[in-house]
Amino acid sequence: MSEYPKHVLTDTETQILILKTVHNFGEISHFQLIDFMSYSGIMNYFSLCQGLVRLKNGGQIYATKFDNDEIYRTTPAGEQALSLFISHGMDSAVDKINYLTNTLKDKYKREREITHDIIHEKDREYHVVLSLNEQYMPLLKLDISLPTSELANAYAKNWPKKAQFIYETIIKTLSEEEQK
Repeated sequence: MSEYPKHVLTDTETQILILKTVHNFGEISHFQLIDFMSYSGIMNYFSLCQGLVRLKNGGQIYATKFDNDEIYRTTPAGEQALSLFISHGMDSAVDKINYLTNTLKDKYKREREITHDIIHEKDREYHVVLSLNEQYMPLLKLDISLPTSELANAYAKNWPKKAQFIYETIIKTLSEEEQK
């Protein structure tokens, strides 16, 4: 957990730093943005949420629904606001955002491409829903019924490492001609 920032950001600084982060990633999910701000220590959760509401209401950030999340992108108005205000005394925070977005960009993209959900049906079975997506379009979605939470968690844990192999195996198997 990050420490509370020593400098309390103004509303304008908060919004500019959110815009800068979204701009650097190109696109980022709500949960990833929370993770990023917490990891970086740039702002707390409540400042982030207030800033996002203002940016969405002001037309500087565009949000698209994806799975159980939202994906944020800057709008032309957001890019213009960023270019006008970015140089107003926030150099250390901007440098930190630049460094960390380069470090985490591929990780966050992969998290959006390879997803999983575990669903428990009351006292009955568990379902692990494994998805492989490309540009927010599902390439593969598997819903597997399992008897225990341990097994569902194991499948979910292994999915990111094996998703591409499983997808390629299915495609190859389905495209083979049946031998007579």
